[in-house]
Amino acid sequence: MPTQAEKQKKIIDILESLPAERIDEIIDFAEYLRKKSRTLQEIKTKIRPSKIPAFHLGHIERQAFDREKLYGEYLDRKFD
Repeated sequence: MPTQAEKQKKIIDILESLPAERIDEIIDFAEYLRKKSRTLQEIKTKIRPSKIPAFHLGHIERQAFDREKLYGEYLDRKFD
């Protein structure tokens, strides 16, 4: 596995062979990567709010949202 110094040497060799306008693009890309990695670290370390307990809402019956329970005969009359 290449060491950090070998990687830096390879990058410098590539930079020396590029024209000036391409080097500006590489600088922009390097700054983008630095900002991106910083925001990912901030997201990972961001404290997330704790979940709000919902036990105080009570028990919801299993068929509470069934069609018959909600609308009863209303829809049957509506579509007749």
